[in-house]
Amino acid sequence: MDTENPFDSMDQDIRAAVEGLIYLGELVEDIEFCGHTFGLKTLRAYEEMAAASVVEKFRNTLKEPEAWAAAQVGLALTHIDGETDFCPSVGPDQSAFAKARFNYISQKWYWPTIQFLYNEYTRLQSKQLSAIRAVQDLSNRSLPTSSSFADSLKKQDTSGDETETEIPGSEF
Repeated sequence: MDTENPFDSMDQDIRAAVEGLIYLGELVEDIEFCGHTFGLKTLRAYEEMAAASVVEKFRNTLKEPEAWAAAQVGLALTHIDGETDFCPSVGPDQSAFAKARFNYISQKWYWPTIQFLYNEYTRLQSKQLSAIRAVQDLSNRSLPTSSSFADSLKKQDTSGDETETEIPGSEF
């Protein structure tokens, strides 16, 4: 049975647009700290939800903010000094993965390292938001204005007079 990837058969321009939507908001950055390199990425929604489930037992305690920071840093880390398998693998379950990363960070690191990386992560989130706003602004500027759009719907008939082009489905 031949299973062709439908993504491969898309027009190149359409494919680029779809890829842009898939990765919209994804940023990855290397951070240097005290002689080490840490890779950080922006988190997807399901990763943030997994981080929230990990810190549930810290809700309404004095350490809730620190637990939240550790959970997000743990999931945002892509590598430490180039090593991607710095934390023992626990399988594909996102909640178990989030808990393993949280335990690794909170049990092996001191707060100043977590705090530094969390501050860098929040800076990356701000950069993400700025980038998305810039893409949105660009999208808004590239939309046709109502008058130019309306003008594009006019065509000349055989006598040279302009006529309106009917838009399919506009009869409602």
